[in-house]
Amino acid sequence: TFKKQSSIWREESPSNTRGVGMNKKNWESIIDQLNESGERLRIKMGSPGSAQVTRCRLMSNYDGLDVQTKGSYLLLDLA
Repeated sequence: TFKKQSSIWREESPSNTRGVGMNKKNWESIIDQLNESGERLRIKMGSPGSAQVTRCRLMSNYDGLDVQTKGSYLLLDLA
């Protein structure tokens, strides 16, 4: 289990895009799911670049979270 360092934020894509990237991700809910299951989560982002930016944001907002990227996927695990 890890603690949140600052307020939660949501990943948003412009409304004129199509596909997976259109969904808002509720990171608080995703982190709660990770804490409950203890299993690595694999999350599809809109692009490799958005995965990298999100990785940096998550790492700055949460202690005890291991975040890696593989292409446009985020791999979340407890550190």
